[in-house]
Amino acid sequence: MLLSSTLPRRPPALLSACAATRSFARTVQRALPRTSRIAEQKATHVNAVPSFREQVARTAKPESFRDRVQWPSAGRQVMFALGASGLFFAAASLKTEEETEFWRRHTFTFLPWQAPHSASLHHAVKVDIYNKLSAGRDSLERTMRGWPIALQAYCNATYVALANAWLNAHEGRRVCWTLCAANAAVWVLWRVPRLQGFMSRSFTHHPLSGRSYTLLTSVFSHKSFLHLAANSFALASFGTATWVWMRNENVRQGAPVQSTDSYHFLAFFLSAGLFAGLVSHVATTKIIFPRLVARMSQATQSALDNVARPTAAHTAAEAAASAGNAGSSSAAAAAAARPILPSLGASGAIYACLTLNALAWPHAEMSLVFPPLPFGVPLRMGAAALVAMDITGLVRGWRLFDHWAHLGGAAFGVGYYAYGTEWWEWWRDLWTEVFRDEKGWGR
Repeated sequence: MLLSSTLPRRPPALLSACAATRSFARTVQRALPRTSRIAEQKATHVNAVPSFREQVARTAKPESFRDRVQWPSAGRQVMFALGASGLFFAAASLKTEEETEFWRRHTFTFLPWQAPHSASLHHAVKVDIYNKLSAGRDSLERTMRGWPIALQAYCNATYVALANAWLNAHEGRRVCWTLCAANAAVWVLWRVPRLQGFMSRSFTHHPLSGRSYTLLTSVFSHKSFLHLAANSFALASFGTATWVWMRNENVRQGAPVQSTDSYHFLAFFLSAGLFAGLVSHVATTKIIFPRLVARMSQATQSALDNVARPTAAHTAAEAAASAGNAGSSSAAAAAAARPILPSLGASGAIYACLTLNALAWPHAEMSLVFPPLPFGVPLRMGAAALVAMDITGLVRGWRLFDHWAHLGGAAFGVGYYAYGTEWWEWWRDLWTEVFRDEKGWGR
């Protein structure tokens, strides 16, 4: 007999009441909670360990101000100056040979077998200038027809005076006047307010700009009228004497006939200006700029060393005040450092003319504009005094003139006095050999 026990059952009404008063909810549990917690701890531990790069960055010496500075170069400027100078002499000698051959073939000689000499060629060139000036006067008279008679007379008299001055001046003075007119035209552009930015970029040479063509354009640039007037006066004097030396050397050494020396002087003048600007550029980038960076770096480092690190005795306000003092000291040191300024002017090329004349005519006299003297001094003594003043300016740190450019131009003049004639004749002989068979040059 099987025994069975039965549990009392709840009535249906009670079951429904329990179902109404209680509800079932499912608790969301993370799968493998112990494993995920271990993974998070492991990731946190890995991130806490710095990488090799971070360790090197922490232990490496911080980059100094000197290391962060972008150093200017001089390679492109050297290549530009050398290439442009060679191009100037090549073009000048080629143009000289072309005009000489033209006038040699069109100059009358009494003896058919006698070749014209340089003096006859120079006279033929002057006659051609006279014919051109006369044609210009005729054209002016045709233009002034119908104008008031008084105005016609005034314009005609002005043209005749200028034409006579141009015709009676020798070739060297005319070339220098042309260069002075170009300098004056650039000076007028400086007076236009809208062109200030363009002129500062394109007609001043800043050693830190990276530009090379401004070595040439800055030769014709004068910002003040006093600078323009002084350089124009010096160019008209020393430039004309340099042209005379070139013509005399051509005759003295028995070089082939030459109808003009203008292109020779232009090549010399432009090359001297380029060389003077290049010397100033190299000196600034390789001497002045490193010294400036070194002074600023030392001033900044000493200011930072004076800042005390915040400790328990220093409050946050004291630390901030110390940092502010360091920053102001660094800024004051940077402001006290002399800035590198752009250069402009034809002084370097004029110095080349000056030293060349001092060697060619040592007993001639000169009148100094700066410093002004009421009497003349021997040319060689005056040139030596000006060079000594520029050397003193470099030693003393004077900033009124670009002394490096002056000394570079002076060195160019000395070198050209010693080797310039041979250099010029080499270029002439080169073009004669190139075009001997094609155009019959030199025959």
